[in-house]
Amino acid sequence: MVVGVGEKTKVGLLFGGPSPEHKISIESARMIFYSLKTDHNREKYDVYPFYISEAGYFNQFNQMRYASPGIPPEKNATQRMIPPALFQMNLIFPVMHGKFGEDATIQGFLSALQLDYVGSGVLASALSMDKISMKALLASRGFPIPRFKAILRGESPNWKTIVDSLQFPLFIKPANSGSSIGVTKVKDISGLEPAYTEALKWMDRVIVEEGVPCRELECGVLGDTDPMVSPVGEVAYGGEFYDYATKYGTGNTGSRLIIPADIPSEVIRKVQQMSLEIFKLFHARDMARIDFFYVERTGELLVNEINTVPGFTKSSMYPKLWEKAGILNWDLSDRLIRLALNRKK
Repeated sequence: MVVGVGEKTKVGLLFGGPSPEHKISIESARMIFYSLKTDHNREKYDVYPFYISEAGYFNQFNQMRYASPGIPPEKNATQRMIPPALFQMNLIFPVMHGKFGEDATIQGFLSALQLDYVGSGVLASALSMDKISMKALLASRGFPIPRFKAILRGESPNWKTIVDSLQFPLFIKPANSGSSIGVTKVKDISGLEPAYTEALKWMDRVIVEEGVPCRELECGVLGDTDPMVSPVGEVAYGGEFYDYATKYGTGNTGSRLIIPADIPSEVIRKVQQMSLEIFKLFHARDMARIDFFYVERTGELLVNEINTVPGFTKSSMYPKLWEKAGILNWDLSDRLIRLALNRKK
């Protein structure tokens, strides 16, 4: 849909969905909604929230305060249908995390409807979300990654072979999940089967990854054909690992985001360079956050993952990295929208 001269751009903010990260999606969308309501953006954009309930029902709200998890389906819509107003938008801004959100499901849906949207396309979204595919692509181009074993659908894990080739502690993860959901840290052989059972609740393909004593670093990428990188941040936490409760402050241990990370300048440069290379390798666009493991004792830098729909909550690293670079929330949202609009042109 073409924007007329002097008209505001209609932005459809798409969030929620049948994902374990449903609540995080709501908080991310809330931040973006209000960033587009600031004095800097309100004359340029009209923003329309489109909420998808956990049961898969669409609803269009006038205000973000009406969106909350657990709304009964009958309060959202009488049937599963796409709101006609979605087709009146000049651009869709999907802020859906995890399964059904950043795994190419919603990107394929919008592409099939021929609706333009912010963020990576189908290929980058699918490759980045699936940990087995992601690691295979990274390894094929020589990027250092932690040692791992994949347990594919229908396979029975041979724990003896796995523990002979990998050292404890091990992390057992569903292959297609975000925010550390379904992830278990295992310290000895007795914990393998229960952790595998937990991972299977979320995905029928599982990875077993070798844990490394490290510091966790993150770097943001912003742009399309000529992307730029943010400062490098570090996540510090007191728990066993950076799990869901630690990330979002729902457990007994919290986390701190240290920006910029207190690391050698050559490590910073390497993280930023690798982030750009990975962004381009995956054919990502507009935004991504690349996560690394830094083994301080040896100076080794390992790639953990690429996230093509990073969080925009109050505790999320991605917007805080750009804030440190002088790009505030209202500016970040504006830049992401303009990137997508320019691509459309």
